[in-house]
This record gives sequence, structure tokens and C-alpha cells, in this order.
Amino acid sequence: MASARPWETARNLPPAVAAAETSFEDTHMKRIIWMGIGVAIGVIAVRKINDTRATIGPEGLNRAAARVADGLYEFADAVRAGMNHREGELRSALGIDSQDAARG
Repeated sequence: MASARPWETARNLPPAVAAAETSFEDTHMKRIIWMGIGVAIGVIAVRKINDTRATIGPEGLNRAAARVADGLYEFADAVRAGMNHREGELRSALGIDSQDAARG
């Protein structure tokens, strides 16, 4: 006697239907996994944004601007020192220093 409940019947499905059913179940699992990964990435992104927002408040923004300005000044000083050093090398190679000293 056949049961009235379809889930209690034996699973004698044709191969194509069985493959489609398995594929359907796999697709749902993959979607659930990717949804979980997306939620985790979203939570991490929101936390990072909030941390950054807290860091770059008025005080944090002033600190960041001061660091950038200090870096630019240090870079400009290093360029000037390099230029003066190279100019001295060129002057001594061309013999210009001895002529300037004789004039002065």
C-alpha cells in the first residue's frame, strides 16, 4: 500500500531529476555561504569605517595634517641639502670655486 505522504516514499527518481534536485540543493547552500561571507565583510567594513571616523575627528585630522606638513618640510630640506651638495661637486669639478674665491 502506498503512503499518502510524498516524503515517505522511496526516492526512485530518474537521473536527470535527481541531478537537478542535487544541483538545486547545492545552489541553495552556496547562496547561504556567500550570503554569510557578504554579511561578515559588511560588518568588518562598517567597523573599520567607524574606527577611521573616530580617528579622523577634528583632533585626528589636525594630527594627520601636521604629519603631512612635517613630511613635506623634511622632504624639501633633504632636496635642498642634496642640491647644495651636488652644486658643490659640480663647482669643484668645473673649477668655479677657485674663481669665486679669487674674486671675493
